[in-house]
Amino acid sequence: MPTVRGLHALAEARAKAFFGAAPPVLVFGTVPPDESSRGAAYLIIDPDPGFDMVARADGRVSSRRGRFHVRACGSTATQAAFALDKARDAFLNWWPYEGRRYGMARETEADPLTVDRSVPTDIRYVFGLTYEVDD
Repeated sequence: MPTVRGLHALAEARAKAFFGAAPPVLVFGTVPPDESSRGAAYLIIDPDPGFDMVARADGRVSSRRGRFHVRACGSTATQAAFALDKARDAFLNWWPYEGRRYGMARETEADPLTVDRSVPTDIRYVFGLTYEVDD
């Protein structure tokens, strides 16, 4: 399986390319500064270490799973829901790697709407998605 950083970079690039130069949804590879995301629907692509499946009697790795997380965010619940729908569109049937040795990105988990009130004057709404890529 390619590196954690490699899959994260591919997922970020996919989302940015999907939305193009005038995106309806902004895309960030890390948590953005408040001023760059305030009042907008946006995605944060987070890396994940993935995991190894050990299903052989001798303890060898039988397969590896790469993962990345997408946080669909907005200043309103409506913006966050819009970002969530657009994230699902961007990663639907996406094969991050050339050839068919690795699988397509599959949505494996979805988190309910949460509200970040850590800055009382700048509340953010967030949905979470987890995607896996099989080796």
